[in-house]
Amino acid sequence: MVELFGMGVLLCGRSGSGKSDLALGLIDRGHRLVADDMVEFVASDDRLIGSCPTGCAGFIEVHGLGVIDLTRLYNENVVTVSAPLALVISLQTVDDGSCTAERLTGRWSSWSLLGVSVAELVLPCGRGRDLPLLVETAVRVNALRQQGYDAAAELESRLATLMREESA
Repeated sequence: MVELFGMGVLLCGRSGSGKSDLALGLIDRGHRLVADDMVEFVASDDRLIGSCPTGCAGFIEVHGLGVIDLTRLYNENVVTVSAPLALVISLQTVDDGSCTAERLTGRWSSWSLLGVSVAELVLPCGRGRDLPLLVETAVRVNALRQQGYDAAAELESRLATLMREESA
């Protein structure tokens, strides 16, 4: 789990899907680690608060590099004690045929834990995709969605207006 723009993002996916690499990329872009692999959640005021088990804060295991102490590699500011969970990102590899993302709307759904629901996005991942940028964008898109804005619906409305104007 990482914190971006004050919001917690839980990165999910199969072993080897790149969750820790993605977290490391986000940390390098100025975001903070909440926990690697073991995230503890509590429900509070209809929100889920994620935190790291005592004694494990700041450590991340990256395939090929091993265990890294981020506070020594960067500084203590790259780690946060807890964050409110705003979004779950489920990484799915494109090349295994299991990912069928919606091109215009994305694959958004709801993820529930302890009686609290949070937005979930299935994010296709593969070679050449800038996943840290896509996650940052997904967090911003999710914030707009929570405010009631839907970019696909907006585009559809604008295109319908253009078509009406051209046919008149």
